[in-house]
Amino acid sequence: MSAVPHNHEQSIPKGALWFIAIVVIFTMMSAGAVRLGYASVSASPVLLRQAEHLKPLVTRDLSFVDQKGGGLTITDIGTGKTVETIEPGVPSGFIRGVMRSMGRERRMRHVGPRAAFRLSSWPDGELSLTDTFTGRIIELNSFGPDNRASFARLLK
Repeated sequence: MSAVPHNHEQSIPKGALWFIAIVVIFTMMSAGAVRLGYASVSASPVLLRQAEHLKPLVTRDLSFVDQKGGGLTITDIGTGKTVETIEPGVPSGFIRGVMRSMGRERRMRHVGPRAAFRLSSWPDGELSLTDTFTGRIIELNSFGPDNRASFARLLK
């Protein structure tokens, strides 16, 4: 019985190497063009609003407080009235997720939950949530219409 030559050499196809090289070169050229000012980066909604001196159509200062058992109470800070209570187990993952994210930053800075979060509706149709203490802004439109709507109902 004759032995068949056995080869363990692994090679990358030349076409794949050329593709990788082209992607790397394009990426470096694009980054260089932006860095040198030949191409502009689109501004964030916050910067565009500031440049155009836009004022929000509607704002509401809210407080989000976790309740024992997993509930969440949302209160209008101006009136002191409860806007909404989200019971434990009720699907509202987006609001809870956003508030956990914002709350984590506040806990690191030792800020209580009663400091205002400003919910704003803008003339361009955008909806934003601003932590008035930390200055962090979340553009809610970027999370899709259903998630945006979960916050938009808090303005009514």
